[in-house]
Amino acid sequence: DLLTIIPEFEAEPSASGNMEFVFLIDRSGSMGFGGGARPIDQCRDALQLFLRSLPEGCTFNIIGFGSVYEKLFPESRAYDATSLEVAAKYVANLDCNMGGTE
Repeated sequence: DLLTIIPEFEAEPSASGNMEFVFLIDRSGSMGFGGGARPIDQCRDALQLFLRSLPEGCTFNIIGFGSVYEKLFPESRAYDATSLEVAAKYVANLDCNMGGTE
């Protein structure tokens, strides 16, 4: 059986009154190994859920890393239908193709 735990916590707003969420995603080659579902596949699924759970009025960004790093947006972007659509498409195509983490 699989147990899913979704933590609940209170986040403090920034000085501007908005919360910022930055998702750091390990996209190194080791995320492609595993017996059964690859860790990168599980990460993709979790990130899709998190993106759809963000509160209104927040900003967010996704940063993938391995031996290099890549940002989805140059700077965190306001969460709305358009940015969610862009992020969801980006996440659907995430792969473990950014080298190692040496």
